[in-house]
Amino acid sequence: MVLSKVNLSIDNSTSFCHADFGELPKDGWFWVAMSLLVVMISLLISGTVVDLVLWCRLNYRICEFSYDRLINVSMPTEASTTSGPINNCEGTTGEENILEQTTSGHLSTHKLSYFEHRANILSNINPCIKYIATYSVPYNTWHLWNSKPNQVPNKSGQHCSHPLLCLDGIRFLTMNWIIYGHCIAFSMFVANNLLLFSQIHQPKWTYQVIISATLAVDTFFFMSGLLSTYLTIPKLRRIPSWKHWIKFWWSFVFHRILRLTPAYILVLILYIGLFNHAYVGPMYPQTPDLMDIKFCRDHWWITYLNNFFYADEICMGWSWYLSNEIQFSIVLSPIFLCLVAWNETIGVLFGFGLVISSIASTFGISYSNDYLPGALSLSSFTTIYIKPYTRWSTYAIGLLCGWFLEKHINILNNVNTKTKVLIGVIGVCLSSIFCVSTVYGLYGLLSGKVEPFTTFGAATYTAFHRPIFILGIAIVVSMCALGCGGPIRWILTLSVFRVPSRLTYTAYLVHPIVVLFIALGSQNPILLDDLHLIVMFFAVLPITYCLAYLVTLATESPVIAMTHSSGGKKPLSSESSM
Repeated sequence: MVLSKVNLSIDNSTSFCHADFGELPKDGWFWVAMSLLVVMISLLISGTVVDLVLWCRLNYRICEFSYDRLINVSMPTEASTTSGPINNCEGTTGEENILEQTTSGHLSTHKLSYFEHRANILSNINPCIKYIATYSVPYNTWHLWNSKPNQVPNKSGQHCSHPLLCLDGIRFLTMNWIIYGHCIAFSMFVANNLLLFSQIHQPKWTYQVIISATLAVDTFFFMSGLLSTYLTIPKLRRIPSWKHWIKFWWSFVFHRILRLTPAYILVLILYIGLFNHAYVGPMYPQTPDLMDIKFCRDHWWITYLNNFFYADEICMGWSWYLSNEIQFSIVLSPIFLCLVAWNETIGVLFGFGLVISSIASTFGISYSNDYLPGALSLSSFTTIYIKPYTRWSTYAIGLLCGWFLEKHINILNNVNTKTKVLIGVIGVCLSSIFCVSTVYGLYGLLSGKVEPFTTFGAATYTAFHRPIFILGIAIVVSMCALGCGGPIRWILTLSVFRVPSRLTYTAYLVHPIVVLFIALGSQNPILLDDLHLIVMFFAVLPITYCLAYLVTLATESPVIAMTHSSGGKKPLSSESSM
C-alpha cells in the first residue's frame, strides 16, 4: 500500500560520464560556498586566537601578581611598612581585584575569574575584536558543555530544577527517531530490493515505527508552542505600556528569525555549492539537475514561504519545517499570547479553534483527494504534509499546554505522595493509549488483518492521528512538570541529554545531507535489511552531531554571544524549537 503510487516506469534522463574527483566544473555557487567556508573557518580561528591571547595575558598577570606578593612577604618588616601606603593607594583596577581573588582561590575560581577577566577586557575593546571574540571555539564550547539548566524558585522561595527540563530528553530521542526514519527513506533512492523489503517488512508491527516517524516533527511543533507560551507569559505581565508592548513583540519576532536563519543560510549555501563535489561514485550525483540542488539554485531565496510557493520543487525538502516554525512563531504565538493577556477565555478559545480548524482542513483535503492513510505521495506532501493550516493543531496544543502549566505549575504542591502516584499512573495509561494507538494504528491495515479504510475512515485517521499523539506527549510533559512523572521524569532529565538537546536544530539541518552522502556514495546499490539500517543509523548519528556542533559554533553560539555583549538578553524564543 505504501508503494501503490510509486512510478515504476523508466525515465528518459540523459546519461553522463562521471568526472574524477576534483575535475568537476566549478561554477559560481561552488566559489560562493568555498568563500563562505573560508570566512567561517577564519572567524573561528581568529576568535580562538583572541581567547588564547586573553587567557595567556591573565595567566601572565597571575604569575606576575603572585611573584610580587611573594617578594613583599619575604621583605623585611620595615620595607613592608614603608611600602604599605603605596600598595594601599587608590586606583586598584578591576583586573587586579580579579587577580587577587584568583591567586587566593582554587581552580573553579580560576575559571570563573577568567570569564570575568574576559568580559572586563572585551567591554573596553575595539568592536571588531569584540565581534571576532564571539566566534571563540573554546569559549563557546565551554558554555555549550557546562551551562547548567535554569533553576526557578518554588512556592517556598527555594530554587529547584526547571519544571520543563524533561524536554531535553524528548528533544534528543525525537531527533533520533527522525534520523532513523530518514536513513530508511533516503536509502530507498539507491536500493535494489525496495519492493521486496516493503513486502516483507510492511506487515510487521516493528515497521509501524518507521511509517509513523512523521509524528516526530509534530513533537517539535508541540514543544515550540509550549515553550513560547510558558516563557513569554511572565514577561508580558511586566510590560508597562503599549509602547513597550510593541517593542517587545518586535524583539520577539526579530530574535526568532535571528535564531533560525544563520545556520539555515550556512547549511543551504554549502549544500548547494559543495555537495556535488564532495565524492565520486557510480551512484553519486555530479550534476545539480539530479537532486533538489537544482531547485535550490532556481528558488534559493530564504523567505520561509517554501511551503506555499514552489512546494513541488522545494529546496532541501526537510526545510519545510522551518517555514512552518517561523509562521507559527511570528503569527500564531503573538496572537494567542495577546489574547490570553487581554482575556484568558478568548485566548483559550482561540487555541481550541486552531486545533479544530486544522483537523477540519486536514479531513477535507484528505477526503476530497482520497488519500491513503500513511502513504506520503508527492500530492499529499504538498497539499497536507507541509501546509501550516494542517499542522498547527499540534502547535496549538503546545500553546494551550504552556498556558496551563504556567498558570497551574504549583497545583499539586500540597497533594500527598499517594495521590501523585495515582495521577502518574492514570497519566501514563492515557498517554500510552494515545501514543500507541497512533504509532501502531495502521498495523492491522498494513498487515492485511483488517479491511481497507473507506475514504471517510482514511480521512478521519489522517485528520486526528497527529493531535491524538501529541495529547499523549502533552500528558507526559505535564506529569513531569507537575512533579508526578516519577521514573519517566528521571530518565528524560538525565544530564546526558543536555548537550545533544542543544544541538537538535543544527542536527536537523545537517542529518539528511549526511544520510544522502552515505547512501549515494555507495559503490553498489543498497540491499535494504535490518542490519544495514541499524549500522547506517549508528554511523549517521555521531557524524550528524559532530557537524551540528561545528555549525552551532559558527552560527548559533556567536549570535547568542553577540546578543549578550550588546546588552540584550538571550532571545526569547531560543529554546522554543529544535
